[in-house]
Amino acid sequence: MITKFHISLIATIALASGGQLALKAGAARDGSLLEQLLHGYTIVALLAYLLSAVSYMYALRGIPVSVAFPGVSISAVVVVAVVAHYFWKEPFGIQQFVAVALIGAGIFLLFRNHP
Repeated sequence: MITKFHISLIATIALASGGQLALKAGAARDGSLLEQLLHGYTIVALLAYLLSAVSYMYALRGIPVSVAFPGVSISAVVVVAVVAHYFWKEPFGIQQFVAVALIGAGIFLLFRNHP
């Protein structure tokens, strides 16, 4: 059964992934490190990370950290890898596909028996 804590965990994954992708978008621009830090994408990324942390704190009220942390970490890796392939043409061949499939299987096993 999906609870409000699971929904919060899904929001955490989306926000953390969005933050990572916004950092990549900001890093892809020319300029000094200070210009990059003050760029809109970087500011959006930092805000997304802040909201992700708040959402994660709420999720931890109902999901054990031993399930939540690997779930968020692994899911974010999958989301970022797939999106980066489509937006920035980063490699996503058979090796990456197999790795993502194995990670997906791990997420399934991790959450399968979680109440």
